[in-house]
Amino acid sequence: MQNAHGIESIGIGVENIEKQKGRKKQVIGRRDLAKEVAAEIEMDAQIIQNLFSLLLDKMIEHLQNGEEIHFKSFGSFLLVEKEGGIRDPETDEEEIKRERSLVFVPGSKLKDAALNKASV
Repeated sequence: MQNAHGIESIGIGVENIEKQKGRKKQVIGRRDLAKEVAAEIEMDAQIIQNLFSLLLDKMIEHLQNGEEIHFKSFGSFLLVEKEGGIRDPETDEEEIKRERSLVFVPGSKLKDAALNKASV
């Protein structure tokens, strides 16, 4: 689904997935988070979900423009450009290819909280 900017929106749903050891793990999606936030601040869940969607769309837009996104204490979304060479064995010529990838680097507070460590 595309927004008004022609950018593909991220669709995140909730489902139970089985881990390799046979246990089930609950996956929390955008709708679930919107409901929790809406209940906590007494607002309509649909409004919060629309805000989440707009935030994600804006993040995608900035990343597509080559910008990095930093949330203090939460983490950073970084664009990494890798160079790799492929050598053609017949001609012995090397073709250099550049590949962009997106990396999320969690901040220390997020990492500590997610791992149940005490905050510094």
